[in-house]
Amino acid sequence: MGQYLGYDPRMAICGIVVLPVLIWWFKKDVNNKVKWFGYLMILFFVHGSIELAHVINTTILRYIFELPILYLYFTSYKRYGYAGRGLVIPFIFVSLVSSIQTSPMMWILFLLYFLEIFMLFIYFRNNYESEDATLLHKLFWLLACSQIPTAIIKYFMVGVTEPYIGSMSSHEGGITTVFSLVMYCYALEMYFCTKERKYLFALLGFVLFGIVGAKRALAFLFPVFYFVVLILHSLCTHSIVRNSKKLIYGVICMPILFVLLCILNPSFNPEKKVGGSFDLKYVIEYSGKYNNGGFGGDDKAGRANAMAIIHEKMLNDNLPHQLFGYGSGLLVSSSFNSQKMDSYAKMKVFGVGYSMGIGYLTLLAQVGFMGVIPYFLIFILSLIDLLRKTKAMSPYMTHTEIGLCVSAILTLICIITLSFFYNNTSFFFNCASVLNMWFIAYAYITLDKVKERITA
Repeated sequence: MGQYLGYDPRMAICGIVVLPVLIWWFKKDVNNKVKWFGYLMILFFVHGSIELAHVINTTILRYIFELPILYLYFTSYKRYGYAGRGLVIPFIFVSLVSSIQTSPMMWILFLLYFLEIFMLFIYFRNNYESEDATLLHKLFWLLACSQIPTAIIKYFMVGVTEPYIGSMSSHEGGITTVFSLVMYCYALEMYFCTKERKYLFALLGFVLFGIVGAKRALAFLFPVFYFVVLILHSLCTHSIVRNSKKLIYGVICMPILFVLLCILNPSFNPEKKVGGSFDLKYVIEYSGKYNNGGFGGDDKAGRANAMAIIHEKMLNDNLPHQLFGYGSGLLVSSSFNSQKMDSYAKMKVFGVGYSMGIGYLTLLAQVGFMGVIPYFLIFILSLIDLLRKTKAMSPYMTHTEIGLCVSAILTLICIITLSFFYNNTSFFFNCASVLNMWFIAYAYITLDKVKERITA
């Protein structure tokens, strides 16, 4: 992490939070394939701490985690796919045509960046079932929960700030939003289904993680997604009337949560400190100014205007650029990229700097409408498929099984929503995207088990 000047190496101490998980996993009696993959995932969840400790080059560190995943994918038997898998080939073809504007190497890197998560999903789906899958699911849950104590460590060492995303990463602040929101939805849904208090405590912990991560969007997303979770839970359990009490709780508690989140986020109160006063007018004005690029920096457009600016640029350009973008891999950071696309360069070329990090815009600029449509459709079709199967099989499922499947549906909604309006974190290989793919794969594994039970 030497290139990230000013990052405090003392924050590598957050890596100690996975020690109890490591000891627990060490004591488990499982086959070597599952055992070593578990160790790889535990190590992956201290990725940020390893970076901060400066013990290994960041590029080499990335290969240490990504190369085994690629190897496991290409050497595993693939029985199962996923809804929308057929759209991967058109996406690859479009990106190949688009790569005429960049280079073959950038095309390969582009595909690795955007298809690695699906390769990971396929590996999960085809290699783990029954007790192995259940044990791995518990491992991922414990790894996610292990990040909650890092929020406490972080608060007392550096305060409320975007860098230091638990032990998972040091500088990719977008991980905080995706991770916190997905785990918030997961914990809330599992609490609705099982009434186990551990999920309620975990939910509060993931809210705390988001607060200490200083992600402004979560002040709005946490309250809104309470109702998204409740609606989906009610639809999939056929219990809309029975959940009216939960709706009342949400109407009362979510505004309180919103106020609390604004008070605790220095950006959202006039005093600009943790524990400031609540002023709704100030919150609205600040949010509007921030999303419109009113604070200057390297992006005067802001997320609110970025969509309109990029669409206007592309629709006024020639047809090939509209269909295939400006080159697959153009926005991928690499020494192989002949064009340095930092925020300043993006601002100069597209009129949008930092906000090009929105997943939809990142794809649109590189592979055009012909590329972005099939890519998003993969997630949308998977969402529809999981929702349909969960609703159909819910009468035959336990409360826990329903919770697991609904949580996967919520994960897909989070991925689609955040990638379309906020960031591109869910598209790339990181701790948050690994968790996302596991939750979705484990839902399908659960549905397979229910189907076998029904037909037995």
